[in-house]
Amino acid sequence: MPPVPPAQPDWDYQVAALTALARDWWQPPAELIATLPKGGVQLSYLGHADTTRALIEADPCWTWTPMATDDNGLPVLDRDEQGRPVGMWIWIQVCGVERPAYGSCEPGKRDAVKELIGDALRNGAMRFGVAGGLWSKADRSDTEAAKPQRRKAAKQPRSSTDLPAADPVIAPGTAELKALHLAAGGDVTLADVAAALKAEGIADRAALTDAATFDRAKAAITAAFGTENPQIAGTS
Repeated sequence: MPPVPPAQPDWDYQVAALTALARDWWQPPAELIATLPKGGVQLSYLGHADTTRALIEADPCWTWTPMATDDNGLPVLDRDEQGRPVGMWIWIQVCGVERPAYGSCEPGKRDAVKELIGDALRNGAMRFGVAGGLWSKADRSDTEAAKPQRRKAAKQPRSSTDLPAADPVIAPGTAELKALHLAAGGDVTLADVAAALKAEGIADRAALTDAATFDRAKAAITAAFGTENPQIAGTS
């Protein structure tokens, strides 16, 4: 069950809720997964309704907005040379964290705008870990189809808990590491955050799942990058 939201937004609550969202929905229940044909294979995906359910469980007040609107207040759409809608950029906000997302559809689709919204929401929810396991499988399928020769030259995968790693499956501590990266703000890279944590003696992201270690990590990030970010300033 997701944590109960406090009366006022709280950084610890945000971390807990977003961590639970990624943990519970990275690989959705099998009965909720649908398939569609793409490139000669069947790709798995989580439908619009179940994606919405996942977001509501984490944040009943989640929302999305188009990145741009026209003079009539309607979303600005990407269009092909014939003026048919093919794409739309949005912002999606969950637990006070806002991230960009993009929805696309084939030209000439019936109910194109509706499909664009659904695709954008699935794309945006994936940025928070919803059905990420399904997306990563699709990405690997696309890569392997486009560059089959790279499979023989691939190196052995690194440990899933190495701090700088970007493995497609969420490892313990990944959500906490991303939360620290978000809190660092500005132009701070994930590698910068990893270096600051290693200097503090935290070299394994799995250690961040321990509350005391995570508090020490927050203090290290604050010391390394300042406290101007209100999400981490004053957090104990």
